[in-house]
Amino acid sequence: MKISPHIIVFVTIALLISTTTHATNSQPLTKGQQINVGVYLLDIGKFDLSTGGYTADFYLSLTSDQPIQLNSFEFMNGRASSLDLLVNEPTNRIYRVQASLHEKINLRAYPFDTHAVTIQVEEKDNGISNVIYRTNFSKTGIDRNVTIVGWDLVGWTSQVIEHAYPVFDDTYSRYVFSVRIHRNKLSAILKAFLPVTFLIFVGMLSLLFKPEKFESRLALTTSTLLGAVMFHVNLGGQIPPVGYLTFADRFMIISYIVLIACLSSAILLMRHIHNKNDILAQRIYRWSLTGIPILTIGLYVLVFLTRNQ
Repeated sequence: MKISPHIIVFVTIALLISTTTHATNSQPLTKGQQINVGVYLLDIGKFDLSTGGYTADFYLSLTSDQPIQLNSFEFMNGRASSLDLLVNEPTNRIYRVQASLHEKINLRAYPFDTHAVTIQVEEKDNGISNVIYRTNFSKTGIDRNVTIVGWDLVGWTSQVIEHAYPVFDDTYSRYVFSVRIHRNKLSAILKAFLPVTFLIFVGMLSLLFKPEKFESRLALTTSTLLGAVMFHVNLGGQIPPVGYLTFADRFMIISYIVLIACLSSAILLMRHIHNKNDILAQRIYRWSLTGIPILTIGLYVLVFLTRNQ
C-alpha cells in the first residue's frame, strides 16, 4: 500500500510541533535559579474557626531570567481547586488560582484573637540547590475590595523561608504570603463582655440588701450565677474545643468567683441570723459590701493585663 507524500509531510510537521511544545514547557532548570514570586490577593472567603480552613482567590506570578518549568510548584497548606495559566512565557508565568487552604488557629486571646491567613508556595521537586525563591514586591499586594465578614484586615507580609526535610536530606525554598486579621474589638465587647458585665452588676446589687433580706440576696445571686453559666456555654460553643483556656474562659472564671463570693456571703448571713449571731452577721455584711467589689476590680484588672498570655 502506497502512502501519500502529503500524509508524510503532515505527520512530520505534527511531530515537530509536539516536540517543540514539550521542550518549551519542560525546560531543565539551571542550578541556583532564582524565581521571583508574587501574590496579588483578590478574595478570602469561608474562614472557619472550627477547622482553620478558608478559600483564597489570587494571582500568582513567577518570573526569572531563566526558563521556568510549567506547574513546578505546589501549595503547602492546601490544594488548588482551580489553576488557570494566564501568561505562558518561558521566563514569565502568571496563574489565576482558587485554592482551599488551612492554617493553625490560636484562640488563646479569643474574642480578641488575631490570625494569620497564609498562602504558602514551594517547588515540587527542586530544592534550594536548584531553585531559590525571592519576593516580587512589585506584583504582591491585596486588592482594596478584599473583606472578610466579621474580621478586620490589619495588613500583609511576604517572606521566603527555608524548609528542611531531614528524612530526605534536602531543604526547599518556601514563599509565604500572610494576611493578618483580627476580630472587631467593639463587636467583641458588645457580644462577649457587655452581657456578663450586666450580670455581675446585678449580682453585686444584692450586697446592698440588709442582712435580714438574705432570701432576696440568695435568689438574686443564684439566678445571676446560672445566667453566667448558660452564657459561658453559648460563648464557648462559637469556637472549637481547645486544650487551653481562652481569654473569654478566664474572664468567665473571674465572674464565677465574684458571684460565688456574693452567694457565699448570703449563705453566711442566713446561717448567723438563724443562730441569732447579729454581731458576726454585721461583720460579714460590711466585709462583703467593701471586700467583694475590691476583689472584683483586682481580678478583672489582672485578667485584662494577662489577656495575651
